[in-house]
Amino acid sequence: ERVLAPDTFYQLEVLVRPVSGLTTWKISTTDERALPTNTNDGQQPGFNPVAAMSLQIAAQRTPPRALVEITLLVNPGSAEVNNIMLIAPPGFVFPDQNCGEICVPAT
Repeated sequence: ERVLAPDTFYQLEVLVRPVSGLTTWKISTTDERALPTNTNDGQQPGFNPVAAMSLQIAAQRTPPRALVEITLLVNPGSAEVNNIMLIAPPGFVFPDQNCGEICVPAT
């Protein structure tokens, strides 16, 4: 009995628990004989799963319309962080001279 029709695209969704580092997937189809009917031989480019990291943001006082100093604590854990961007909540703005290119107003 044929399970997949020819010349038809299929999307397969599965739940997996990734490990750190580059992952490469091997995909093959079979007809229940000894050899696969098709395979990518594990040659597709892999991907790096996202690593968990902790983030805390705090402010001493937050009166409306005041310039408020915040403290951002980041623990990247095992993540390799090359860039960080801070996006303000709606209605908040960053003074031009204080935060730099990593700060972006809400859109």
